Amino acid sequence: MSESVTHKTFGLKTPRDLHNKLRYDIGRLRVATASDDVKYAAFDCAIDAAHMVDWVLAAVNDERHLILSGEKRLSLQAPSGFADRQADKLPALKFCREIANGAKHFTLKPRKKPINVTTSSTVSIRMTIDKGTVVDARPYAYVVIDGVKYNVLEMFEDMYEQWLDFLKAENLLDQNAANVVVRKRSPEELMHDDDRAAAISTS
Repeated sequence: MSESVTHKTFGLKTPRDLHNKLRYDIGRLRVATASDDVKYAAFDCAIDAAHMVDWVLAAVNDERHLILSGEKRLSLQAPSGFADRQADKLPALKFCREIANGAKHFTLKPRKKPINVTTSSTVSIRMTIDKGTVVDARPYAYVVIDGVKYNVLEMFEDMYEQWLDFLKAENLLDQNAANVVVRKRSPEELMHDDDRAAAISTS
């Protein structure tokens, strides 16, 4: 089968390639200063992370496919089986898949075991204590999981590291790729997510 038929992903062919794209999109999310830029990058991160399942299952042999997913190759249940079986190794995956599937289908059908996660974005404003002068403001996307709000960047950073460990264990990364890490944010950057910061909803 020709290259143009087997690959329709602009030259991205392996789980490592898609993992690198996830790192790139996390970088976009980290430096975004406009609300739309944050939303678009977060959207792409969720899809990257969720689609890693399909790329991993396509990359492994039939025996490993069965072990990882509990399903034979081409089974429509393989991605869900993979997510269930690898939940301990990839705990952030279920949330990324929920967001990505919601993005793909816009709404999701009710399920027996629904995942209570929603998404939105705000502008975090830091002020001086004495004069109330705005010293910094930046948009960020967040997820609400079981009623608790988390900055989505932290979830995607965790997801990147979880996939990195998984791909290493499955020998799906070369040594150079395995040495690449996502820079964690500094305490100063994390202050943007402090519950004491004023937040103005933008969506």
